Amino acid sequence: MIPLQFPSTLGTDFSGVVKQIGEGVSTVSQGDELYGQAPVFTGGPGAFAEMARANAKVIAHKPRT
Repeated sequence: MIPLQFPSTLGTDFSGVVKQIGEGVSTVSQGDELYGQAPVFTGGPGAFAEMARANAKVIAHKPRT
């Protein structure tokens, strides 16, 4: 039903701290606390991992409260 290429990392939702920023991304800075989604079935890398990459269009800054 979902075309996966193994090995594959599953998971959708994530939260964490920005360690590295890709070229052309100006909406976040290194050290920012974020949350978002990285589902493998829409082309993301999956979120069940210690470190993951995410598209800047599917992340947001973590609320203060």
